[in-house]
Amino acid sequence: MWDPSRNTGISSTISTTTTNVAATRLRGFTIEILKLLSNDAISIFELSDITDRPLKHIRTYLSRLKNHGLIEGDGVFWTASHEGRYVLSLLSSRKKNEEILSKRLKGPPNIKSYSSKSYTENSKQGHSSTTLRLQFDYTKTTLPKQPTLEKAVKRLNLNDCEKEVVEVLLAHYNRTGSPFKYINYLEDLQLDYSSQILQEAVRKLRQDNIIYIWQDRAMNALKLGLKKAFLEKIAAEETL
Repeated sequence: MWDPSRNTGISSTISTTTTNVAATRLRGFTIEILKLLSNDAISIFELSDITDRPLKHIRTYLSRLKNHGLIEGDGVFWTASHEGRYVLSLLSSRKKNEEILSKRLKGPPNIKSYSSKSYTENSKQGHSSTTLRLQFDYTKTTLPKQPTLEKAVKRLNLNDCEKEVVEVLLAHYNRTGSPFKYINYLEDLQLDYSSQILQEAVRKLRQDNIIYIWQDRAMNALKLGLKKAFLEKIAAEETL
């Protein structure tokens, strides 16, 4: 007779299968939102501000994630569920495996060509020896150019304080790869301006869709960062 109290493993198998299916269906912006929600509960308004997407767009993606059981929330604030964090770990593991496989497929440095055989007569031993000279093509690797404000300043009407705020965040991004940094107060940026001037600079930069700032409740700090669209734009300008 079947005992419902026994752990048959059926539910866990179904859960794992569903999660794996969800992982294969996630793409692009959906993954980006899930990553943002994996660290803290974020409101739909903050998500819209960070990603430069309209609220209607954000709600659509949140609805899809909720239907897959990857996020949980109260309709305004959302965070990644246990399954959502598990899916992110699967995606991260899959990406690492693909990178390893890609490196293996590329193999050793490309052999450009074999040189013609060179024969050298050895009069003492009375035989010829063949030397094959292999030429390897070592491609010079170049690091991607780090974005700067040099060209952006020409089109942005920034005052000195606004420019320095952006430069602090850009230097942090180039150094760490993170577009944001945590601060307790604006004065933590260590710029030689009064609190009032800093607040006005941040207000204008936020209004111009250059930065975002919001209170991260999990870290109990302000999260100040450069918007993705702004970073992409100045990176594109560097290539012109």
